Amino acid sequence: MRLRLNGPKIFGVRPTVSLGPEDFAKRTGKPGGLSQGVAPPSIGFIYVIRGEHGLIKVGSSTNPRARLAQLRTASPFPLEIDYLGFTRADLYVEVEKTAHAILDDHRVNLEWFDCEPDVAVAAIHRAAYRLGDHVISTHPEKTEEVLRAASHPAMIGTNHNPGSTWVDKIIMTLEIWGGRRGQGG
Repeated sequence: MRLRLNGPKIFGVRPTVSLGPEDFAKRTGKPGGLSQGVAPPSIGFIYVIRGEHGLIKVGSSTNPRARLAQLRTASPFPLEIDYLGFTRADLYVEVEKTAHAILDDHRVNLEWFDCEPDVAVAAIHRAAYRLGDHVISTHPEKTEEVLRAASHPAMIGTNHNPGSTWVDKIIMTLEIWGGRRGQGG
């Protein structure tokens, strides 16, 4: 269906504009590329944040450094990321929820727990195992690098089923960028 807009007659000519559905879609700026905005991330992060108040927070985000900044704004105590891991985008929220259930005996308030960070990390890995997958640990400073690797062309068409090679491809890309692996191997 097209929308036609007719202007006033000027010198015997009536200008007309015809608009179709493609004219209302958000443009990506790429040739022939129409989309609904930014592509969803292929991974999600699970984190453990430790506060000087002695509590830890187990959460998930696609941008953990921005999330830490939000939490710091609302907290009277200094906060730091103690652990950061990533998993598939379709799984990270479930890993967080399952880890919360595992840590329920330590819960103080919502996503804040009174336990050692190692206990929370073990709960995260156990939650992923229960869901049939795993979480890969990374350093908080590597967030952008991991996100770039996850969106690397080698990841396109990767099978995201448990046991697939999506993790291997991310790790291989990071090793190539870090110079720990030759481009051919």
